[in-house]
Amino acid sequence: MVRLLHEKGELNEYCLPKRQNLDTLVINDEEVSNEEQNEKRPDIIDKQIAICPCSLHDDNNNNCWHLYQIIMISSDGTIFRKELGFVVPFQMSNLCTFNIYDTNEIYTVKVVYVDEIDYNTYQSVINSFCPFLFEKIFTFDKETLKYDPCQSSYKMLPCLLDDLNRIDIVRMSEMIERAQITVKDNLNLNENDIYVYSVPNSNKKFSLILDPDTCDTSLKTGNSLAHNGETYVDFYKQKYGLILKHPDMPMVRLKFADRLTIHFLYRDHEISKKTKTSDHESMYYPIEMLTYAALNKQDFQLFNKIPSIFTRITQLYHIEHLRQYIGENLNHYKLSTVAAEDTSSVTFQDCLRNSVPHSSMNNNHVTSTIQTLKLPLIDLTYDNLLSTSLINHHNQLTPHILFQAITRRSTGEKTDMENLEILGDCFLKLAISLSMYYKYSQESAGYLTVNKTRFISNLTLYRQMIKKNLKSYLYTQKIVYRGKEANWLPPGYIVMKENIEESNNNNNNNIYELGNRRYVKQVAKRKAFADMAESLIGAILITSGYSSAMKFMNWLGLDVFPEDENGQIVSLPSIVCNDQCTSLINDFYHQNKFENVEQRLKYTFKNKAYLIAALTHPSNFANRLTVCYERLEFLGDAVLDYLVTREIFIKNENITPSIITDIRQDLANNGRLAYIFVALDLQSFILHHSPSLFVEISSYVSQFEQNESLDKRLNSNISSYADSRAPKALADVFEAIVGAIFFDSGNSLQIVWNVFEPFFRNYIERSMNSPNLNPIRYVTEHGGKVINENQDEQNGSVCIVEFLNGKKYEGTGKNKKLAKFDACRKAVMEMSNEQQ
Repeated sequence: MVRLLHEKGELNEYCLPKRQNLDTLVINDEEVSNEEQNEKRPDIIDKQIAICPCSLHDDNNNNCWHLYQIIMISSDGTIFRKELGFVVPFQMSNLCTFNIYDTNEIYTVKVVYVDEIDYNTYQSVINSFCPFLFEKIFTFDKETLKYDPCQSSYKMLPCLLDDLNRIDIVRMSEMIERAQITVKDNLNLNENDIYVYSVPNSNKKFSLILDPDTCDTSLKTGNSLAHNGETYVDFYKQKYGLILKHPDMPMVRLKFADRLTIHFLYRDHEISKKTKTSDHESMYYPIEMLTYAALNKQDFQLFNKIPSIFTRITQLYHIEHLRQYIGENLNHYKLSTVAAEDTSSVTFQDCLRNSVPHSSMNNNHVTSTIQTLKLPLIDLTYDNLLSTSLINHHNQLTPHILFQAITRRSTGEKTDMENLEILGDCFLKLAISLSMYYKYSQESAGYLTVNKTRFISNLTLYRQMIKKNLKSYLYTQKIVYRGKEANWLPPGYIVMKENIEESNNNNNNNIYELGNRRYVKQVAKRKAFADMAESLIGAILITSGYSSAMKFMNWLGLDVFPEDENGQIVSLPSIVCNDQCTSLINDFYHQNKFENVEQRLKYTFKNKAYLIAALTHPSNFANRLTVCYERLEFLGDAVLDYLVTREIFIKNENITPSIITDIRQDLANNGRLAYIFVALDLQSFILHHSPSLFVEISSYVSQFEQNESLDKRLNSNISSYADSRAPKALADVFEAIVGAIFFDSGNSLQIVWNVFEPFFRNYIERSMNSPNLNPIRYVTEHGGKVINENQDEQNGSVCIVEFLNGKKYEGTGKNKKLAKFDACRKAVMEMSNEQQ
């Protein structure tokens, strides 16, 4: 009968009944297949730095605009420039100060509100000044872009201010006219001006300045001899067919001016040399062929920073909009405004490397200070997470952390979302796992795992980001100001319609070819939006705490609060079967000498049933008092992953995403956990009735020396990746004990970490300096490859890897994956020994 039921699929591998309760979870295979196809096809979304204000439905007939001043402060605290400003058709929220980066200077930029203005009064001069600025000075593509402030999505128009902070119509007009004035004589020359030399019979123009370093003090005219022995009059006549009108007029010795560099967003090795000069030597030029450049040197130093400054202002405007949007929807704390007097500038650096921006509230304003990441461990109970008494209104999201949370590595910025994403991902898994454990009290660990995977999938997160209108905040495209790849839309400009239509090609092969749409659109894979969701969780977690992070996930539509049909939090499921009396639990505990387990863990269980359940394998039929370890292992895996990840961030302020991944794979893999479990000599306490498991455990334990101290065991093989052949059940029970202590201690993350941190301490400290790479990755990076894989009746799967030098390594395992892992592990161990 048992064989017949097993053949029909009614019994599992341990001949126990399978649960038939997965019907409540519907997974549409066709939907998953379609999503896999869509994942290969990126989304095209609006580029936010091309949109200001957020709403494009503002009344263009409204003449009441708002004037702002831009103040640039040098690193020594002195004001560098303050005559730059801009006008917008709405009043902006207060923005934090921010940094821009010149070659040898970091400027702090402050945006200050001035007053309302009548746009009609200044419309004419502004509409002349903007095209002059972006077409004459920056020479943006006039064939693709057109100045049309009424239709433009980017209504942040630059202007100049006088000493009274009024729009300086006179100076703006003079600057426009200056570019057309010819130099009259050498008496008008000075070292602050820049001059333009137009090559005769050519469209080429060069910017020139006086050469103060010349040693030649002789006065030269057109009739003087040039370096080739002919006169300058003859030189220009023969080379260009040009006859100088004033050959007796003194000539001027000029050199090429610095190229107008306009990228000051961050410091980068490729653009660190902001001053780019030509290798040409200085030469003599006829004054009659020179005109004044649109800018002198002093204005040059200001105007070349306009694209970077306006980019950052627009980004911070949208970030503040996002900060308020999240705060208002969470309704978790009293939302504060950004303080205009905030002394902590947004640096656009990685917040998790070296420091974390921390907000504090002063007179209802958010001010930011830099603090080390702490992220305290709390009792993760739903009473705590839902309590309003523990809310700290000072802990709010800052522009610093939000900028990082929405920024992809592809932007080229000095910060990106990856670290926050890792932190948010592991806390999301913990929150969902905990909720599933509470909510589905009668379901198996397999059901919980499938359900969790569904809730944290990229598809789920992507859809929730769309529903909450968060998708458009993603920053994924590198900003390019000039050249063929230029993609920055200047204020007041539009992209010509005919060019947009020509490049409107949505087939998969050309999805990245945005054409002229690159000025207003960007592309991103759907996974990027899921990553942003996780990075926002991480950002809220480290700034506002666990409660805010949970409420943000709940607002996103993620099932992190296990509520019943009446909206009440369900009770923690019992670990015992049929409400067994305490005396039976205690008797079973003493019969199996489980007090020895507590001694080795240095933790005493208040509810012994948790320890019994954690040590009960599904094959065991003697324990009728509690459930088996599978559900506890499901929860313990998430708890341990979060605690290890958090510890990595706490211990290493200069952590990188790749190092975090390597350390997590090394510390939390089955082999490492199984090794620690046996090092504690706990394997004999597992309750099971599986002969095959007994053989596996016995074989694995035989590698350990008898009577070896725990410290010695935890210090051995610390530089090697864990053995993949370790029985998975050992790691499962280890994680189940983690889950058991978590619940027994009242959901205390701190107590759990106090118990297990000593067992991981050596590995964590060693990994900070030199992480143990995954053997498969290590072999691949060092030129190794699989040359043979086959099945063996005795050993299961066999895999052979070979390196470029001809060395071969053979590995075995239950399946091909484990055999490959074993072969690579052996290769890494031998290579490591050879290097020592």
